[in-house]
Amino acid sequence: MIETAQEILKKYWGHNTFRPLQADIINAVLAHKDTVALLPTGGGKSICYQIPALLNKGMCLVISPLVSLMNDQVNRLQSMGIQALALHAGLDKEEMKAAQDALLEGTIKILYVSPERIQTASFKELLLALPVDLIAVDEAHCISQWGYDFRPEYLAIKSLRYTFPKATFLALTATATTEVVSDIQKKLHLQNKTVYKSSFERNNIFISVVKADDKINVVIKALQKEEVCSIVYCRSRKQTERLASILQDWNINAVPYHAGMTKEAKAQNQADWMQGKVPVMIATTAFGMGIDKSNVRLVIHFDLPEQLESYYQEIGRAGRDGQAAEAICIYNEADIKRLKDQLLIQFPPIDYLRKLYQCLVEYLQIPIGANPNKYYSFDLLDFATKFSLHATQANYGLKLLAQENLWTITDSVQQKEWVQFIADRSTIDNLQQAYPTLSIVCITLLRMYSGIYYYPTNIHIVDVSKKLRTSFEETRNLLNKLHSLGFIHYQAPVEGPKIWFHHTRVASEHLLVNEEQIEFLRNRQIERLKALFAFIKEQDTCRNQLLLPYFGEEKKDACMHCDICRTAENMKLQKSTALIEAALITYIKTNSGLSLDNIYTNFGTINKETLHACLRQLIDDKKVVYKDQVFY
Repeated sequence: MIETAQEILKKYWGHNTFRPLQADIINAVLAHKDTVALLPTGGGKSICYQIPALLNKGMCLVISPLVSLMNDQVNRLQSMGIQALALHAGLDKEEMKAAQDALLEGTIKILYVSPERIQTASFKELLLALPVDLIAVDEAHCISQWGYDFRPEYLAIKSLRYTFPKATFLALTATATTEVVSDIQKKLHLQNKTVYKSSFERNNIFISVVKADDKINVVIKALQKEEVCSIVYCRSRKQTERLASILQDWNINAVPYHAGMTKEAKAQNQADWMQGKVPVMIATTAFGMGIDKSNVRLVIHFDLPEQLESYYQEIGRAGRDGQAAEAICIYNEADIKRLKDQLLIQFPPIDYLRKLYQCLVEYLQIPIGANPNKYYSFDLLDFATKFSLHATQANYGLKLLAQENLWTITDSVQQKEWVQFIADRSTIDNLQQAYPTLSIVCITLLRMYSGIYYYPTNIHIVDVSKKLRTSFEETRNLLNKLHSLGFIHYQAPVEGPKIWFHHTRVASEHLLVNEEQIEFLRNRQIERLKALFAFIKEQDTCRNQLLLPYFGEEKKDACMHCDICRTAENMKLQKSTALIEAALITYIKTNSGLSLDNIYTNFGTINKETLHACLRQLIDDKKVVYKDQVFY
């Protein structure tokens, strides 16, 4: 059957051959074997379920934690003529209904959903009508408490085993230890299972670690060597902006990218980088996920990552084309102290977590006893400011409580703009006299959207602008004016994360928090930090001989593509050169008047280029004399 898969690969993706392990994984899935696939970043994980989805009679359900990745995948598949959809919190009611109608019509081959979506009653009901025969779990390490990014909502995925008992499961990840792989199999109840694991070693990436107090100078020197497509990772939004500005002052063409930028600015900077107009992207760590750019030649970690899993994933964004690339990790003692100190705010005391819970429910205005089971827009900085909280500690605390399964924090999604009339009908009817233009806007909205007078209704600014024959900007100005005058409530479109609050709200003093679980997670992070510190501080052992065993892969020989191996090789070469030079001096002084051929004959086991180099150095150092084509 793999021959047919190759035809599909050629037809839709334009490739003649599969990447390593892709064919094996696809064969296993088509043979209805539950499979765990560990492929490196850029190793082509998505094709492993997309091609079987096109070969199977039914449809493929893909569970992914990131809305942005879902949308990227769907847009790419649709552009190729493959019917795909994504259901997520960013869809309005009309878009959700259209998507459900398409699913029920049976035209969709691949459906992307978030793990929290499968827990909702409406989606469970919809699932019963869908012919799902393949379930792909992306970022599958999130299901394991042993993993670095545990998400409790992933635990609900196993329920799909009972909804679709004949479906094949495919779990995909780029970073998983042996413990995590075993946990994935257990938590997903995989049957007739098999594991395909690509080597974690990236032979084309030269790995180096640099300890430096002046980290900016290291970055500048690395980027000035040659203008190549590069990513520089920073741990904060402020740092990305600062570093990009400094590099621009040094005439290095760099732009920043982080969640605090406007959607337009992020899109522009990403497009310029993708098209090669700007070679250097200064970004926070989320950048690069799902971005298909094969010619990244350099990845720099300006700040230490929190663990080896994320480090490995991020350097994997370099050299996807198989050509030579480089990964530089820069650190100093301040970085090590930061990560150690971070443990204190990463796992705060229970009293702080209860206080944080109280602040959040007040921020979202959720009363005691309420079980909203709905999404709320959430701005971390606004939340922290209103309650005088340290934003970083609050962020860690919210994520920790999310692991208690109190809520789910999604990545940034677009919130649609909406309108609701709040003035009485007679006031609106009399609007013509004082504000004729605004009156036309009100009449247009009332005609276009039934129910807009009674409850918040999503509007489509394109359609409204066409009706009014105005620009988007002018239409929004008119809506804002109606809002300021108290005729309507208008919510402009905003982009940001959302919180899905999915438990019955309790009084904060009665909140139950699993202290043992928090201590377990804290100890796991301590172990990860120890492994990270051992990796960066090592001076003698090959980097890959430290990195690969962490992921359960044995590495007997030195890799010869890391800074430790290069240093060892240079020292070996220097030692070898010194021995050759000493032997040459002894031979020449003992046998004065030797020709070059005499030396070739006596040192026949050493290649001529090495001999030439040594002889030139001896002549330059005046340790031997070369005159009239003989040595003295």
